[in-house]
Amino acid sequence: MAHDLTGTAAEEKLRNTRFKEELAVKKLKLRADVGKNLQAIRCAQNITLEELSARTAVRVHYLKKIEAGQAPGLTILTVARIAGALGATAAVAVRERED
Repeated sequence: MAHDLTGTAAEEKLRNTRFKEELAVKKLKLRADVGKNLQAIRCAQNITLEELSARTAVRVHYLKKIEAGQAPGLTILTVARIAGALGATAAVAVRERED
């Protein structure tokens, strides 16, 4: 009976590990999608990073990281602030990209 529990525990651990790995991949993709979406909206309006920074009080350096999908501490509040400054919603910014 203990052998069954050990097997079950090992299977559960494996499932948890796979879940964590899949979640990490999804987070990376979401970050990249948000960055690309915000950049596309900004560029379509011919707004520079400097202008966007002035509108949002988000530093240019951090905006560059966001657009590159390399801002791990990015919050939905910051996304909403940036999207709002671009005349969009956070929902538009976080939509999944097909490309």
